Amino acid sequence: KKEKIRARPDLYVSGLASDSDDEIDNDKKDKSQNVQKSTNSSKNKTTDRSFLLDDSDKEQRRNDLVTRNLLRYKRIIRGLDLFVTVLAIVTMIISQLENIHYCEKNKNRRILIVKIAECLDKGIPNPDDPNNPFPCYKEYFDKKEFDAVFDTQGYLDQIDFDSMDINSIPLEFVIDSCCQKMRSVIFIFTITTIITIIISRKIEHTREYSYFQKQDVPFYKKILIYFMLFEVFLIALIQYPAIEKVFFYEEFGHYIIFPMTTFLATISLLRVTFVIKLLKSLTRWTDEQSEIVCEKYACKANESFAFKAFQKENPFSVLFSIFAMSCVCFGLAVKNFETLYWEHRDINESNFQNWTYTWNAMWFVFVSMTTVGY
Repeated sequence: KKEKIRARPDLYVSGLASDSDDEIDNDKKDKSQNVQKSTNSSKNKTTDRSFLLDDSDKEQRRNDLVTRNLLRYKRIIRGLDLFVTVLAIVTMIISQLENIHYCEKNKNRRILIVKIAECLDKGIPNPDDPNNPFPCYKEYFDKKEFDAVFDTQGYLDQIDFDSMDINSIPLEFVIDSCCQKMRSVIFIFTITTIITIIISRKIEHTREYSYFQKQDVPFYKKILIYFMLFEVFLIALIQYPAIEKVFFYEEFGHYIIFPMTTFLATISLLRVTFVIKLLKSLTRWTDEQSEIVCEKYACKANESFAFKAFQKENPFSVLFSIFAMSCVCFGLAVKNFETLYWEHRDINESNFQNWTYTWNAMWFVFVSMTTVGY
C-alpha cells in the first residue's frame, strides 16, 4: 500500500486511493482463493474432471493418445525389423561356413565312394581293349587308404562286389564338433528370428487395423499373415543338428554325392532379401510424413514404396547393390553345386574349372549377367 502511494500520490490526494486499495485487496483475495483451489485439486488426484471437457476436447485427447501409440509402435516395428535383418544375414553367413567346413571334412570320403561306384558301374579300364573293361573287384582298391579315411576296419568288406550292386556302398559321413556347434548357433538364431518376426507382424497388424481402420480385424484374415508365413518359411530352412541325409545319383555319366546340408545352405542365400527391411527402418520413405503423403494418394509407406522411392532417387546405387549381391549369392550357389560334380575329376583335364575357388564362381556369374545373361 505504501508503494502504491509513493508511485501514484495523486490518487491518494484526490481520494481515489481507498477505492484502488479495495480493488487491490479484492484481487489479492481472488488470487489467494485460486491458489488454494489449485492446491486442493492437485492433492486430490483421483478427482474426475472429464465432465469439464466438451466432446471436441475429448476427441482431441483421443487423437493425441492414438498418435503417441502409433509413433511408439512405429519405433518398435523398426527396431524389430532391423534385429530380424541382422540375425538373418548372420545366420546366412554361418550356414555358408558350416557347409564349407562339412564338405571339406568329408571330401576324401566322397571321392572314394564315387571311385567305387564308377568302378562297379563301368569296370576297371582295360588298356588292351578299352571297350571290354575288367570287372571290378575288392583287391583293386587300397584297403589301408579306405580304413584310414573312414576311420574303420573292413569298409570294403561291406560292399557286394559279386553282384556289382552300387546301392550296397555304405554312405558314411562325419559331423564333427565344429559343425555341431555352428548348427546349434544357427538353430538358436533361427528360433529367435522366427519369434521376432511373429511379434513384429502382430504389432504391425495392431497398428494398421486397430488404429487406422478403427475396427478389430482378426490377424489370420489379413494379408500380413501370408508375408509372415513366407518369412518364417525362408528362415526355417536351415542345417538342423540332426540332419545327415545325402543324395547319391548319376549325372552326365558321373556319380555325385550331394549332402542335404549343401542344399539347405544354398537355399539360405535367399535370406539376403531381408535387406529390403533396412529400407523400412533406415530411410525417410516410411516415416510419419511419408505416411501422411501416401494416405492422400491411397497407398502405403511400406517396404515396396520405400524401395521404389529409393530406386528413383538413387538408381545407380540400387543397380550396383543388386548386381553385387546377385554376383555373391549366385556365385556361392554355383560353387556349392559345381564343386561336388568336379571335385573327383582330374584337375589337369582341359575342360576342368576350379569351382572350389569362390572368386571363379563369382566371376562366372559376373560374365554371364553382363554378356549372355543380359
